[in-house]
Amino acid sequence: MINRYSRKREIAKITDRVIYLLELDVKAGTPIYINDNNIERIKRKHPEDFTKYGSDLIEIINNPTYVSLHPVHGSIEYIRVYRKEQDYVLVGVRVSTTENYYVRTLFVMSNEKVYRYWLKGVLRTY
Repeated sequence: MINRYSRKREIAKITDRVIYLLELDVKAGTPIYINDNNIERIKRKHPEDFTKYGSDLIEIINNPTYVSLHPVHGSIEYIRVYRKEQDYVLVGVRVSTTENYYVRTLFVMSNEKVYRYWLKGVLRTY
């Protein structure tokens, strides 16, 4: 069973550049957290992707290739392109009910999803 009250850890901050590119109404330097529940959720939903890229999670947030905003729930999407593998790895960060930003997901985007993002013009070069 997952502990609902696992300790949150700050792993990054929302930068001025992300705020500018995505036109966010958030203060620069707002912390991004992760906790054990988030990690367990990612491992459960995307085990192969977490095994391959989980150790890069903080680097993806701090140095993405692109950023985007999810059209439905407003998650900040940090996307890093790994050219050798042709993988677009997305780390989703969502605001919680307590107004804290948490890593919610990490996965390799499907080719179809990448194509839809390109067609819609929602990828912002970081």
